[in-house]
Amino acid sequence: MVNQHRHFNGATSYMMWLQDQRKINGRIRGFGYGHEERNDTGIDILLNGDETYVDKANELVDQITAEVEIPRSVTRRSVQGFRPNVPAYIRGEPRDMWRRVKIKEDRSPIRVFVGLTSSAMIDEDDLIKRGCAIAAFAIAMSNVRPVIITPYVCLGSSRYTGRGTRNMLISWDISTQPLILSELMAVTRPEVTRHIGIEACRQLFGPIAQDDPSFHSDSFSEAKMRVHLNAKPDDLYLPSIHASDPILNNPVKWVNDQVERYTSGDVTDLDTTPEDY
Repeated sequence: MVNQHRHFNGATSYMMWLQDQRKINGRIRGFGYGHEERNDTGIDILLNGDETYVDKANELVDQITAEVEIPRSVTRRSVQGFRPNVPAYIRGEPRDMWRRVKIKEDRSPIRVFVGLTSSAMIDEDDLIKRGCAIAAFAIAMSNVRPVIITPYVCLGSSRYTGRGTRNMLISWDISTQPLILSELMAVTRPEVTRHIGIEACRQLFGPIAQDDPSFHSDSFSEAKMRVHLNAKPDDLYLPSIHASDPILNNPVKWVNDQVERYTSGDVTDLDTTPEDY
C-alpha cells in the first residue's frame, strides 16, 4: 500500500501545483469521460472565487435558531465593583458588588475537515446542498470564532482489499478571517467538489492512476482518516459524502446542531445579573 497526501495552505497554491502537474503528466481524466471543461471550470473557481449559491447558503443562515452570541461585556457579582449589590450585602455575602467583565468564552479557531469525495449515486443537487450547509455554518460562526474549512478529496485503487493499493489524498485550507464569500462558496460547486478533485488526486501518482476507480482504503474509518489528515480531537470531521449523510437529510438541523455545539458554554452563579434579584 502506498499513501500520498498533499496539503495546501490555500486554493491558489493548490491550483498552481495542479497546473504544474499537468505540464509534467498532461491532463488526467477526472469524473467520467468528456468533462475536461468542467475540470477547467473548477480551476477557475478556485483561483477566482464564485458566489453562485450565496443566496442558498444565506437562506440556511436565516433558519438558525441556536443563539450565536457576539463577544461582549456583562455585569456580574464580585467582591469589588462600581455599584453595590444591596441584597447580597444584607445577606452578608462576600460578592456584594456589581462589576463589568468580559465574557471568557472559547474563541479559538474551529477547523472543519470536509470530505468531498462522492460516488456517482450522489447527484449534483446533493453536492450543492451539502456545500451550502457547510458554508452557512462558517458564515454564522465567522463573527464568533475563526473557522478554517479544510476540504479534502481522497481516492484509491481498491476499495475492498489492500492488494497493491494506491491511496491519494488532497486537502487545502479556506479561512474565514476575513470571510471571503467567493472563496468559501467554492465548496458548493461540483466542478470543485467532484471533477477537479478527482483529477488532482490522480495527478499525485500520474498516468498510472488514470483509471483508479475507488475510495481511499481508509475512507470509511474516521480514526484512520484523522491520522492521515493530522486532525486534532476537537476538530470537526465530516467524512466523504454518502446517501445517509445527516447534512443531506436535514441541513437546517445539522447547521443548528453545530452552531450550538461550538457556541454553548457552562453557566455558573457568576452569570447572575441585577435583573435576577
